[in-house]
Amino acid sequence: MPHPTADVAIIGSGMGGATVAHALASTGARITVLERGVQIPAAPENRDPRAVYRSDHFKSDDSWFRPDGTAFAAGNHFNVGGNTKFYGGVLYRLRERDFDGVAYPEGESRAWPIRYAELEPWYQAAERLYQVRGDASQDPTEPPRQAPLPFPAVPDEPAMAEARRRMQAIGLHPSALPLGIDLKTWLSHGSTGWDGFPDAREGKMDAENAALIPALASPNVELRSGAKVTRILFAPDGKRATGVEFESGGQVHTLRAGLVVLAAGAIPSAGILLASDVDKTINRSGQVGHNLMAHNQSIAIGFDWRFRNDAVYQKTFAINDFYLDDGAGGPPLGNIQLLGRVDGAILKAGLPRVPEWLLGQVSRHTLDFFLNSEDLPDPRNHVRLDGKRLVLDFQHRTNLSTHDRLKARWKQALAEAGFKRSVSMLFGRDGPGHQCGTIRMGADPTDSPLNGWCQAHDCANLFVTDGSPFASAAAVNPALTVAALALRAAQRMRGEMGETLGS
Repeated sequence: MPHPTADVAIIGSGMGGATVAHALASTGARITVLERGVQIPAAPENRDPRAVYRSDHFKSDDSWFRPDGTAFAAGNHFNVGGNTKFYGGVLYRLRERDFDGVAYPEGESRAWPIRYAELEPWYQAAERLYQVRGDASQDPTEPPRQAPLPFPAVPDEPAMAEARRRMQAIGLHPSALPLGIDLKTWLSHGSTGWDGFPDAREGKMDAENAALIPALASPNVELRSGAKVTRILFAPDGKRATGVEFESGGQVHTLRAGLVVLAAGAIPSAGILLASDVDKTINRSGQVGHNLMAHNQSIAIGFDWRFRNDAVYQKTFAINDFYLDDGAGGPPLGNIQLLGRVDGAILKAGLPRVPEWLLGQVSRHTLDFFLNSEDLPDPRNHVRLDGKRLVLDFQHRTNLSTHDRLKARWKQALAEAGFKRSVSMLFGRDGPGHQCGTIRMGADPTDSPLNGWCQAHDCANLFVTDGSPFASAAAVNPALTVAALALRAAQRMRGEMGETLGS
């Protein structure tokens, strides 16, 4: 029985995979998107903070493993749209300097093989595709751009307008977060924030809503959900990908393809490549799976009994005053942005012994922030396979002193703004957010699997378009950069497709 075929096989329907599907839909090529998960249905749990944050209703059933052999729930969401279904919708451009490598007291980030100017047109295209709301003129660190954001900023609620005024009064420059959210549509389905809550096609500009659904309107694009790709197939010399092998319905299937796009997420994508026969070609650098990065991240909550927080969604502005330096000419620290509203029901997830009603009373006087500092590439932080087990060795913290200084500086700022009491919590490493770097791009095939087009140096019809190609993590959310790189890679794919399709 002949194997099914496609011109393009895309592994994963998250930001990178869905964006490529959208970009190539108009070519008429037969495109199959393989997604191991299924579509998130509309359900009451989607807007229930207790289900999302306390009962682990949406936690993955899949397991990853620590180096000591203990299992834990996989940190990725496996569903149509990938992790973007739960993201906060923040769609930042990396800053111009991020592409050049940044020096920190604990080391340096790696320079990219491309520069900001090469990606700027694709940032513009990604902002249009994901319908980004914002006002880039407010941000003192905003890189050069050829066009403004396509939609006005999401408005501050009254409590956030007061918080913004307080930050401005102490000399800071709060700026509108660039957000992929149709606020009116989102709130019409429920009076909640969107940060961390799954979207059942209710207004979030995620990979499914903004890119995949429009792509699927083309008759040449199909989605096959419930299809877990286990490995990529190659020609005997390893110089050409010939298709993928996947599990579905309890059976193993093969899909032959002229071009393969790997976009399963930085950790799963590395696992798929390591399960494939790549050591002599794509992995001759030995770097597949290595240099895993995810931001050093903390939550910081300030308290002022005089401050009345009745916000619903809260997440509208950021502080980048400490992004390019520490505010006093010293080394850079990172990005600070509002979290989605943290109410009593959410606080109880971290304080289970405290009554929820009491936490609710306290949360009426708090302001919640998310702190990002750059994580540096370290080959010791890596993904490997133990048989079929995916092992995550991510215990080697880098640049943590920078993150500690960011927290200290932010707590000082909160106190100056009237939030005299504050607490913070550093995020753990089992389920790394903003994961990237495991299949990095570079100019030299002996130390990087991919070139600057997210294309395998040694296999021209294989591309990787999730966070894996990132040479450095920078210190802002990676989603828009994933989309921009995917659009740029899709241009390259069009050239390759002329040689591979039908061959």
